[in-house]
Amino acid sequence: MKLTTSDNRRGMTRDGFTLMELMIVVTLLVILTGIVSPVFSGTMRDLRSDNSVRKLVSIMEYAQTRAVTDAAEYRVFIAPEDRQYWLEKSTIYDGTAVQFERVFDRLIEDTVFPEHVDVEVREARQFRGQRVFFVSFFPNGMCDEATIRFADRETHDRMEVSVRGSKIVWERDE
Repeated sequence: MKLTTSDNRRGMTRDGFTLMELMIVVTLLVILTGIVSPVFSGTMRDLRSDNSVRKLVSIMEYAQTRAVTDAAEYRVFIAPEDRQYWLEKSTIYDGTAVQFERVFDRLIEDTVFPEHVDVEVREARQFRGQRVFFVSFFPNGMCDEATIRFADRETHDRMEVSVRGSKIVWERDE
């Protein structure tokens, strides 16, 4: 702290803050943090829900593009009970037999839905009687019809992904 001489009664002045001023500023910061924190935590939950739906849509769009580019059928599998989804590509063996293999690409990874988001597959093909569903994307750019609904238990938001013809649409229910 710098001491200087002055013409006031004490003969000296101090540059800086008093303890009282610092306490007032800290108290105001604590109050503002208490007010703003719930707003941002709600926003972060919304972003996590939106992000999980956008990642699914992104993988579907990727599958559609790769199906056309590679002239092969791609499938996005969704396992609501396991809270995950993944991408598989068709491969032809012996000139006739078609088999699907999981795609391991640096752009695609096995993805898990957040715990607070409920996933309901309303319309899609079911895989061999299991509780696993899939949407196929074909080399001509077309795809299966499917509807997947998402419900966020924390924010009560509802979102839906619809796949029709060659279009993939994501929308939030109001």
